[in-house]
Amino acid sequence: MQIQNYGVSLFDYMDSPEKGDEALQRLVDGQNATISENNIGSNLKGLSDTLKLGEVANPLALMESDLSSISLQTINNMIGYNLRPVADDLQQMAARLGITEEITIELQDEKWQVKGLNPEPTDPAEEVDENPTTSQLDKNMQKLQDYLDRNQGLQNKLDQLNKLSEFYEFAQTQNNAAALKEADVGEESLVSFLSSSREYLYGLNSFSLSEDNFAITSRGAAELLYEQAKENFGVDDKE
Repeated sequence: MQIQNYGVSLFDYMDSPEKGDEALQRLVDGQNATISENNIGSNLKGLSDTLKLGEVANPLALMESDLSSISLQTINNMIGYNLRPVADDLQQMAARLGITEEITIELQDEKWQVKGLNPEPTDPAEEVDENPTTSQLDKNMQKLQDYLDRNQGLQNKLDQLNKLSEFYEFAQTQNNAAALKEADVGEESLVSFLSSSREYLYGLNSFSLSEDNFAITSRGAAELLYEQAKENFGVDDKE
């Protein structure tokens, strides 16, 4: 699973938002075969498809692929750098709308939507709400959804951040699997760890939002999966 080298670094685009957008889009486009929803690239797709068919001769070889042409640290920095303006935008909107409790924005029908948004009533009698607080929250969440629907640029940026984060977290998971291998975890267990982790990470597709916080759900998930795997496999870091 090799990341193509576009010569991208923070120093290439920190002085210009336009360069930042172009650099991020180039990386997403360049890795489209790897991180698209329908085709995560020959290596990762091979892991997903052939594991189901039992046709992998050496699935652990994926962990040994060269990721050095663009470092994971660079991708991590790009995610953090491009996350800030999106977070500022959505947190300010949440604050203006009085959304103080954390809500979820998730990918549904190929667009980013506010989770739990109640459909507008078709019967006028249903408009009577005995809980004014709930009614106002629904209205504010609908306003946030309207904002997301109008802003295609924001939708695109959420797509990019989500895909890069999931890609980064699975690459971290491959590194973690290599460490588990060094700790003498068996091949069957490692294949199961890689397969289930990939399915989980690429299925998250969501962000959390409140006026005080905005986060990619997949961010940091690889470390949580690794800690759980070490517990499951009886790996002691002190050994």
